[in-house]
Amino acid sequence: MATSAGRSVRRVVVCQGFFCAARGSGRLLVDLRARLDGDAGVQVEVQYCFNGCSHGPNVVFHPDRVWYEGVRSEESALIAAHAQTGQPGPRAYGGRVAAVVKDNAHEYLDDKYGAAAAAE
Repeated sequence: MATSAGRSVRRVVVCQGFFCAARGSGRLLVDLRARLDGDAGVQVEVQYCFNGCSHGPNVVFHPDRVWYEGVRSEESALIAAHAQTGQPGPRAYGGRVAAVVKDNAHEYLDDKYGAAAAAE
């Protein structure tokens, strides 16, 4: 999906599964939506579970294929900056979640939002 300016939409997908929610993903979702409201190039989406439960809350970028784990609401500015610029922040991300879990999540998002969007 492209914006009216022609650039593709970057999706910030926040897990709201049981374990991520218990660790504060609801507050993180609210914070990200507030920070990114009005940016036509970014959509904040919800996913029930990515199966990275032990290391949540998890936030996945599509089509960027970037995975953040253990994200706290205090880090919403860092995540929002990545969403707006396309450049991941200085924070370490995605190192503990198994590669197969991340690959499955990225494939799911490609299927859901379109593999063509992932290639742009």
